[in-house]
Amino acid sequence: MPRKRTPSAILKSERTPEEKEAAKARSRHLADRRYRRKLKYNDPDKAKERMKKKRSERTEEEKARDQERRKVYNGTYYLKKREDILDKQMKERARFVL
Repeated sequence: MPRKRTPSAILKSERTPEEKEAAKARSRHLADRRYRRKLKYNDPDKAKERMKKKRSERTEEEKARDQERRKVYNGTYYLKKREDILDKQMKERARFVL
């Protein structure tokens, strides 16, 4: 028995060559942006300075500052995003499983 295809897979298979190229360009652009953002927040000199102290020897203020920096880099909490993604996926699945 063939597997059920998702709506995104169906749409993807129906793309024209121009649409495929546009999707690849979007993907390249997003990857480039991710890379530049990573470089911006991961300055090697700052990282060396931060890691001079052992984690256990850092003050609460330093820990909080680094945690805020990580939040900014990640954009949001992982679990919150994960829950949103799973909720959306379940709604889509319920629509097509009927």
